[in-house]
Amino acid sequence: KFTSEERGRTGVTVTQTRADKTFTVSGDNLIIATTPLRWRDLNMDLSEVEKDCLMQLSFYRYPVAAVKIKGIQPEHYFFPEGLAHANFTEKKGNIAFISTRDNRKDPIDGRLCSVFVNLPKRDKDSHLADEKREIEEMRTQLEQLAKKEGWEVNWQSFTPHLWDDYMPHLPAELSVKLERAQLNPETHTLYATSVLPGGFEDVEKSMEIAKRAVTQHVFKKHYEQVGGIRKALSFRFYSHPLQPYGSIQKDEDKPRKSCGSMVYRFFNGARLSVTNVFSSPYNRKIA
Repeated sequence: KFTSEERGRTGVTVTQTRADKTFTVSGDNLIIATTPLRWRDLNMDLSEVEKDCLMQLSFYRYPVAAVKIKGIQPEHYFFPEGLAHANFTEKKGNIAFISTRDNRKDPIDGRLCSVFVNLPKRDKDSHLADEKREIEEMRTQLEQLAKKEGWEVNWQSFTPHLWDDYMPHLPAELSVKLERAQLNPETHTLYATSVLPGGFEDVEKSMEIAKRAVTQHVFKKHYEQVGGIRKALSFRFYSHPLQPYGSIQKDEDKPRKSCGSMVYRFFNGARLSVTNVFSSPYNRKIA
């Protein structure tokens, strides 16, 4: 939990609480790699541009589940009801897609699958969502679908999750405005988020946007100032043995969890305080 983030002309200070302990780190700049929906959770005073992003953001709630199903074939299944226009404009919410990469031959415990439900687009004026009801509705639909198709669902394996800020979107003009606010001297903040121009909320594109932002506004600047970055970066973390995805550590036996916060230390002494809260349901928890 972030208890406060202070930004000023001299840099940034981030205060975080984990396991009833408080940690504070200061840096020259703050990198935010999350959608605007999460910015209020960072407990910082928002700039006018950041407030506009919160007011004009649109996104989707995306119920998904991992579950084992007996009798299902190792194929991808699309369902017209879940792909209909009404799912994105009305309070429908139907299963649209079931996929699996489990190609075992007739697994006794059932074939491991992913289930996806489409829901309408949301914004700041949307009604309060009921996560429990959405998950129960997905379960009911899967039960009905399994009966129709002759499948048997292993309900003990049913693991639902609700991705509550999928495919975030800003109006084009505001997206460009946010890009122009990168590393503003008043906020010292770099936005590495998929709502920037060209962004789209899938993993590959989100990584591309984040890499572009950091490369253009951080690495390039320091590279020009000091003539090159020694090898790569050395990482320091609030806790160990966490490692960020794509880190320089190659030992596959060591933990590969996503770091919630870290400090990049360049060899010339500059520091960047990083808030790295991805919108993926598997990366959302703060390390």
